[in-house]
Amino acid sequence: MNSQEKSQQQVIDSLQIIVQSEQSLIDEVNRLLLANLPIIFNQVETIEYLSKQISNEIIATELKKFNKQRIGTSYFDELIQLPAEIKKSEQATLKLIELVHS
Repeated sequence: MNSQEKSQQQVIDSLQIIVQSEQSLIDEVNRLLLANLPIIFNQVETIEYLSKQISNEIIATELKKFNKQRIGTSYFDELIQLPAEIKKSEQATLKLIELVHS
C-alpha cells in the first residue's frame, strides 16, 4: 500500500469512527427522550391540574400560558428532531467515506 492509499485508509477509518459515534449518539438521545417524555408530560398534566385548582385567575392563566409555551416551544421540538439531525450528519459522513474510497 503506497502512502496515498494509507492516507485514504486513515481518512476512511476516522470517518467510520465518526459514523459509529453518531449512531451511538442517536441511540443515546432516543433513550433519553423515551425515558424523559413521560416525566415531561406528567409535569404538563400537573401544571394543568394546578391551573384548574387555583382560585386566582391571573396565576391560573399564567400557569396555562407556561404549559402551552412548554409544549409548543422549539426546545421540545428540537429535542424530538435531534436524532434526525444527527442522522443527516451521519449520511453526510457516509458520503465522504464513499468519496474518499473512490
